[in-house]
Amino acid sequence: MKRFQVYWVDDEKEEREIIQQIFEEQIKEIELVLFDDGSILLDQLRDQSFIDQHPSLIVTDLNMPGLDGREVMRQIASESDMRHIPMVIFSSSNNRLDSFYLTFFKATRYVKPTNASEYKEVINKILEKHLCNEADV
Repeated sequence: MKRFQVYWVDDEKEEREIIQQIFEEQIKEIELVLFDDGSILLDQLRDQSFIDQHPSLIVTDLNMPGLDGREVMRQIASESDMRHIPMVIFSSSNNRLDSFYLTFFKATRYVKPTNASEYKEVINKILEKHLCNEADV
């Protein structure tokens, strides 16, 4: 079993495929679990069989149909056994209200890349910032 686990939520299939390919090819020491919907992520986090196995990091898209990144942040922050999990928001939004959400819920924002090479760079920055104290990424 891998030591670190990253849960990543994005409703765009193409983006999930790019992210998965980067992890499979370059970041093999970290387990990636992809979700296409925020409600599925929350169900997984609340599943009693995984209560002691929360991920090292959660990355979520901000704007998604159904349960969006704002609501994911709110629900995670409201649960004492999950609020310690670092949150990263992947978004191209410059909305002031979104900035408020990020500050309030202590999440870090990264601008969503537009191509695969930018994805590699941003993913490496995210992992270095949030997991570098615990692992060599």
